[in-house]
Amino acid sequence: MLILSADDVRRAVSPALAFDAVRDAFLRLSRDQIGTFPRHQLSAGPRRALMGVMPVADLSEDGSWAMKVVLVGPDNRSHGLDSHQGFVMLADGRTGQPLAMIDATSVTALRTAAASAVATVALANPDPTRIAILGGGTQARSHVAALRSLYPSAVFTLWARSNASALAAELALFKADTVREATLGADIVCTVTGAYEPILAVRDICPGTHVNAVGASRPTAREIAGDLVAASRLILDSAAQAETECGELLLARSEGAVAADHAGTQLQDVIAGHAPGRGAATDITLFKSLGIAAQDLAVGQAALASARALGLGTEVDL
Repeated sequence: MLILSADDVRRAVSPALAFDAVRDAFLRLSRDQIGTFPRHQLSAGPRRALMGVMPVADLSEDGSWAMKVVLVGPDNRSHGLDSHQGFVMLADGRTGQPLAMIDATSVTALRTAAASAVATVALANPDPTRIAILGGGTQARSHVAALRSLYPSAVFTLWARSNASALAAELALFKADTVREATLGADIVCTVTGAYEPILAVRDICPGTHVNAVGASRPTAREIAGDLVAASRLILDSAAQAETECGELLLARSEGAVAADHAGTQLQDVIAGHAPGRGAATDITLFKSLGIAAQDLAVGQAALASARALGLGTEVDL
């Protein structure tokens, strides 16, 4: 079994490789070539890490099982740790033999940003010139890297409650003092915060904007206000997960901003050509990213193949 550290993953998987892997995963989902199972979020009480268990199977003849175990620590930043910890396990689909144990923090950063990039290419107006990043953590970094690889000439603006000045200087971003300063005039907006209450509403963006909403994945938390959900074409990475985890949709329904049966379109169907994406240049498109195990499978497989080709990682016998 190959053990891949965070540094091994970052050396093995570029944003471009992650983009290709995640886009292919959405296409395979549309063809029923990936077996999906419910994600379980487990709580052991206040101030304790939340555990997420995410199993998935590649249904191709030589495909592998994968499972991500990720733990989100509420106080990790105060200890100098990323909020997300854990591992991705890959195993042979026929024998069950473990193939790899891969750092989950780096995989999560790469696959989440790659999913936003895939959604952006599918849904945003072409040739964006301004991109706003709301948030100052790991996902802010990974989203800048993923979107810069696609749009190297775009101007990036950052707003964050903390770490904004240092991160903006490090990544050569313009720093905004308010959300509206960052987002008004932006072609693409990415919300990658830990907010529980909305930080982005209709008044904060212009017609034609594409939004990637990434930070919230609990039914009681949201980054996007109900009026923006109502004004947008909503695209989901998983309709099933949205019904239990998507605070943006569930809270907009409960407050009457959208109808009780309001639902979105799955990104896999847009990419496969089974459903429309953007209808007009002035449409607002909203991709709600909850994170799905198929993305972890895809980037995990890409990391394993690339690491073996590059001679990265540590082989162990169990």
